[in-house]
Amino acid sequence: MPGAARGTHSEAYGVIDLEKFESIKERDQSYIMHTYGRSEICLVKGEGSVVTDSEGMDYIDFTSGIGVNSLGFCDPDWVGAVAGQAGKLQHTSNLYYTLPCGELAETLCKRTGYGKVFFGNSGAEANEAAIKLARKYSFDKYGAGRDKIATLINSFHGRTVTTLAATGQEVFHNFFFPFTGGFAYAPAGDLEALKAACGEDTCVNRADDAASFQVRCMSPESADLSAGALPDTIPAAVLIWLGERRVPGGTDVFRA
Repeated sequence: MPGAARGTHSEAYGVIDLEKFESIKERDQSYIMHTYGRSEICLVKGEGSVVTDSEGMDYIDFTSGIGVNSLGFCDPDWVGAVAGQAGKLQHTSNLYYTLPCGELAETLCKRTGYGKVFFGNSGAEANEAAIKLARKYSFDKYGAGRDKIATLINSFHGRTVTTLAATGQEVFHNFFFPFTGGFAYAPAGDLEALKAACGEDTCVNRADDAASFQVRCMSPESADLSAGALPDTIPAAVLIWLGERRVPGGTDVFRA
């Protein structure tokens, strides 16, 4: 299991009386489409950072749901909140107001400093929304014809047709033609290449500016913008932020 450390059988969980892995795997492969390559284990329960497989083996999980959450497994407060809500009201349509939706949105806005939130069911849906927001903003401000978005080579943005097109890996640009157009690609850590990928047809970008998106991952007070301050290798999001400060002329900043 990538990102997991294999351990010994946990006495805390006791003996797990479940069918063996091979029968679990056989049923999975018989009835579920083969869209993912799975590791050769079946996880059945977890607590904190430890999960247990169908054979009773423990693993320390370092993947955090591959970016989905980092809450740990079966946190008592989380379990209580989910169970309590399930006993009151489950899923409803967006056509109606619900108390938890507004309460969570308010908490997120107050803690992050952002004005609005969008709730989605997956990373691909969130990225689709970001793409639509950027293009809507650009259309409203500049009119038609500015819809290109620059992404990074070797990035991954989701498995929908549009987010696959935004993904900077050619291995994913196959089979599902035609892909959504309007994307350019640049290598991470190369501000000049990123600038070259952006032009007059790029969303929320001005000529000779750094990028159409800003990912805010550091505070202005912590950035040293003096000449020669940039190291040879720097995270792409930080590079974009620094580039917007170092390139004259200003940039429309669209945070997503």
